Amino acid sequence: MKVFVIGGTGFLGTSLIPKLRDNGYEITMLTRNEKRISHLESLGIDVMVGDLLRPAPILARTPAQDVILSIAMPEVEIGRLSRKKLKTLQEKTKTFFSTPIAMAEKLHCPLIVTLGTSFATEGGEIADENWPIERIGMARVGEYVDPLLSQVLERGSPPLIQLLPGQIYGPGGLFKKFMHDWMKKGKYRVVGSGENHIPRIHVEDCAEAY
Repeated sequence: MKVFVIGGTGFLGTSLIPKLRDNGYEITMLTRNEKRISHLESLGIDVMVGDLLRPAPILARTPAQDVILSIAMPEVEIGRLSRKKLKTLQEKTKTFFSTPIAMAEKLHCPLIVTLGTSFATEGGEIADENWPIERIGMARVGEYVDPLLSQVLERGSPPLIQLLPGQIYGPGGLFKKFMHDWMKKGKYRVVGSGENHIPRIHVEDCAEAY
């Protein structure tokens, strides 16, 4: 099976790619980082250099695929987002997802996407696909994307699977840098009463779900 991976050099991608290789999939990866090309090719991965914010060249050059996996997200500055920065990030995120949708439509293949999601859960509860999505905090970047994905699901083309993890954690990633390390130094602060809960999934489990 031919798999086209968008965002394979990031946190989730570093766990996902080895699992795809071990299962014998033919992988083509889209990357903006030309410095990674030789390393990726040494792993038997076909590489396309491109930017989701400039979709025309990508749509013109992408070869036939059996499925597209989109796990890319625009870079986010940790910290308080002004309304202007939030809107810019929302528009950028919308383009990040519009391009994979257009690719799947053109290639007539299924699309699997992961979009940053938050759920309001109580202690001991586990959110599933029936749980209402809460666009709170950084998850608000998905406000412009939700209508796009809903339209695809309603028309049934291209076939779409949306994975909805809460917070992905594991070795590396933002979880370690901005939570684990801060806790070890005694600098982490809990906002509110501490009774709020965020569903989390380990990066290896999320990759296995793909």
